[in-house]
Amino acid sequence: MFRVEPWFSPYLGVMQTIVVDHERDVSLYRAAKMGPMPGDGFILTWGDRQIPFESLSSQVTYPVSGETYYLVKFTAFGFSAAVELRTKVKSYRFGSDEELATARRLAVEALLVYGSNYNGLTYPDGENRVELDGVELRLSDFGIEGACA
Repeated sequence: MFRVEPWFSPYLGVMQTIVVDHERDVSLYRAAKMGPMPGDGFILTWGDRQIPFESLSSQVTYPVSGETYYLVKFTAFGFSAAVELRTKVKSYRFGSDEELATARRLAVEALLVYGSNYNGLTYPDGENRVELDGVELRLSDFGIEGACA
């Protein structure tokens, strides 16, 4: 299960924070802001793979109930010029569609734990969602309870 931990960043040479699942050998690190554009660049590390990607978060209001939540969407996956510029992590070439699908699902789960700044577990389930293949996923879709930190 993913959790938030302190981590020494080899990219910046200082202590940072990371979302990590030691059992699955997966971690997520926010590596870049997208400058004047809203969004973030991340590195998903899965085994020996370093997979850069970019995402955009926006506030959404559900039209029927008026409920508001934050929705994250991938804007690039497997490459990020901003991440490469800041960390030198190059684009990742996936060996198969299955590898890509697994990496994207791991990234979704880690992004939900990340929240808006390594705080996703402090929010109720559904406050933050990540879109994957047209489906909005939340913490409970991965068996994780919200507001548990």
